Amino acid sequence: MFAPLVHAYGIFLMALVSPGPDFAITVKNSLTRGRRAGLLCAAGVTLANSLHILVANLGVGAVIAGSPHVYSALVWVAAVYLGYLGIRLLLSKRTAPPSDPHQESPYRGKGSALRSPLLEGFLVNVLNAKAILFWVSFFALVLREALPMPVRAGFVAAMILTLLGWFSFVAQALSRPRARRFFFEHELGFNRLMGLLLIALAIRVGATT
Repeated sequence: MFAPLVHAYGIFLMALVSPGPDFAITVKNSLTRGRRAGLLCAAGVTLANSLHILVANLGVGAVIAGSPHVYSALVWVAAVYLGYLGIRLLLSKRTAPPSDPHQESPYRGKGSALRSPLLEGFLVNVLNAKAILFWVSFFALVLREALPMPVRAGFVAAMILTLLGWFSFVAQALSRPRARRFFFEHELGFNRLMGLLLIALAIRVGATT
């Protein structure tokens, strides 16, 4: 029973640590806004993945992945949103660095709902049609063996906790004072680079249609 679970968990880990939109948005929030924003973004990414897992296990994900029109619509929405985030970074101006590297950068104010790191992390993942396809394939092909419900539920819980742990680790590491100090010293260059990366990801996502 446990050999298939070990194999499936290994595939899950390889997919998890591969750089992609989830990683990019967590890095952006952790460096630009600080520890709390990075952790909220990590929670948003984890929440979206949990929704994908639920949808995949209910069979809805297979319906979405098998419907060309719905799948294409999700792909384009995700590409547009990533492109919007990238352009926003390209057009951003230099901000005054906080006197204390531990200080959190505000994200409230005008348009605060859309700028919420929790919402950003959630939307980047939940709109990603490739994430839907991954989880549908994962449960249909990788974890296709019938398992007792408690074992399957425990395995799913372990994956969700791993997701939260990994992205929280990224947030914690990149929101450290030294990392944020380096960021503010090279803010414009970083924003341009991250903006181009998000736009490149948008193009790559859009190219899957």
